[in-house]
Amino acid sequence: MVTILILLFFALFFVMLLGLVKPALIIRWSNKPTRLKVLGWWVLSSVVVLIIAAIVTPPYTSEERMTMAKNSIAKGNYSSAIGYLEKIEQQDVIFSEAQNLLANAKTEDAKQKAEAEAKKKAEADAKAEAKAAETARKKAEADAKAAEAALKKAEAEALKQANAEAKAAEEARRKAEANSTSTSNTTSISKSSSDSKTNINQFGPGKWKTNIDGTQYELTLFKDGTLLETKQDGSKSIGGFWRYESKSKHDIVYKWINIFAQYGGSGSRTNPSWGSTHYVDLNGNAYTPWGRSIEDCIIEGKPTYRFTRIE
Repeated sequence: MVTILILLFFALFFVMLLGLVKPALIIRWSNKPTRLKVLGWWVLSSVVVLIIAAIVTPPYTSEERMTMAKNSIAKGNYSSAIGYLEKIEQQDVIFSEAQNLLANAKTEDAKQKAEAEAKKKAEADAKAEAKAAETARKKAEADAKAAEAALKKAEAEALKQANAEAKAAEEARRKAEANSTSTSNTTSISKSSSDSKTNINQFGPGKWKTNIDGTQYELTLFKDGTLLETKQDGSKSIGGFWRYESKSKHDIVYKWINIFAQYGGSGSRTNPSWGSTHYVDLNGNAYTPWGRSIEDCIIEGKPTYRFTRIE
């Protein structure tokens, strides 16, 4: 009987498929056959078949339930086994055996559920720990990036401040040297004769002599900024101008040379228009650049000639 019902159910399914393709072939009694009507009749027929199957299908015997329970226990499906064993009634011969199996099945089922619950909890805990670890890692990376950015910013600020301080110190030093040079210039030109005796060997106003290529020259510097250059035999004299002037931009030079006296052939006092331009430091060392930078000449430390005071 069960086999017939199964075949009937499959036949209804085939008819439903055929009706979905061509509804008029299946629903002949309707004026307007549709696929929706085919589907509705198939559902109704299936319900009727299932009701008939439930009515005509005989219930399981106690032995069958015992057999199915044992098979379920062997597969580890204790919930199904409990369902079969609980339906074995007290008047059945195998009731005692069924109760023993039922007790064992319930114990194993509880253990199985506890293990499943523990496994589920462990998995949930593992996921939570992994998520927490990932969150901590991301936070650590963010903190590291923030710390690196703060360090770079601090280094940049420190470098900026150091450069500003160095620049300010350099400006202060240059200003102090300029003030010192200005004070020295004013003092050198305007001091009394008693003060001049104190710096008697410092190059400045007065008479000086030197030897250039075997020829003796005398140089007279006047306080008004003019000068007179003559040979020893007096055969030649050249007038000009001189002034105190700082010519070096190098720190190494500033340490030992502060002021230079410049004199030339003619022109104005501040801009000689012809003749050689010489640079003399306060110790009387003279330099003639000849197309070179005066700073390079001074750094090289080789004066062209040297002046000594006459009076």
